[in-house]
Amino acid sequence: MARLREFSLERFGYGGCNLDLMSRAPSKSFPENWSAPAKGFLALVGLVGGLISLANAQTEESADIQAKREQRDATVWKAEVAAEAYGESIVKFWDSLREAESPLQVFRTFSLGSVEKPNWTLNQRHPQGVFEFIHLAPRSGIQLLKSYQLQTMVNDFEQQGYELDQFDFRHSGFELQGNGIAISEIEFEINVSGPSHTLYRRSFRGIARIQWDPEADEEGIHHPSSITFLELKQFRRTGKKGFVTRDWLDSGVSNSP
Repeated sequence: MARLREFSLERFGYGGCNLDLMSRAPSKSFPENWSAPAKGFLALVGLVGGLISLANAQTEESADIQAKREQRDATVWKAEVAAEAYGESIVKFWDSLREAESPLQVFRTFSLGSVEKPNWTLNQRHPQGVFEFIHLAPRSGIQLLKSYQLQTMVNDFEQQGYELDQFDFRHSGFELQGNGIAISEIEFEINVSGPSHTLYRRSFRGIARIQWDPEADEEGIHHPSSITFLELKQFRRTGKKGFVTRDWLDSGVSNSP
């Protein structure tokens, strides 16, 4: 518990008044001929002075604590602070997908930078008619799709009747390089159905490596400058969805799912 500093009235010729709130005992008594209002007034003046002194001390202490926090954020916790800042873009992308009537459109409208073009090879066949494909970069090197090429590809998917059914992302790794470039690793799973004239169900799973643009947009959000894949698999089968999509808020069900 904070102790108020002593506020001295001696230089005004009124003696001393100790404002320690724990003891509440005056160090010197008031002259006997002083009236009660005068004594009360001086006590009030002493209390106000003590409170002002305490407030000033606390303000200085708060400023010192804030300065130490900012200094540590820029040194000791620099990578953690940066990971949180860049992670806001992942949250923004996630929210955009959840809120969109057609989530697939978000891949066309959200700034994703250059994205590695998948190069699929059949890896193995699983029971229940599931085919597993893996992405292997060509020997000639990684091929990156520019923004307009990615938009064209997504447009083609939409016209063919592809639908984005489920998606999940996890920010599993982050590195802040010496040159200030930030790198994230994102584990993901995206479930897609289509084209519309087929019963194909596809599940894309893997780990994406995102190199971030250090410049944020007007909302303070960072966007990828490039996205490549440390691992990428596609599982494909034929059949109906294994679940039913329902808008719970409009279903009339009163209990939480």
